[in-house]
Amino acid sequence: MLPPSARTSGRTSDAERTGDHGDFEAVHRCGVLTAESPAGQYKYQDIELAAAHLHGMLDALG
Repeated sequence: MLPPSARTSGRTSDAERTGDHGDFEAVHRCGVLTAESPAGQYKYQDIELAAAHLHGMLDALG
């Protein structure tokens, strides 16, 4: 969601547009697990493999 100043002016900067999807420094384990399970259930193999890879990377970090 955009900050109120961006909504009222009608103009946004690149920083304001990134929102939640722009932060790849803080990947949460629960989000990866949430993506991994339904991807396997609904046969989205590429998403399942990517989520499993991220899950493995998070496990390796501790």
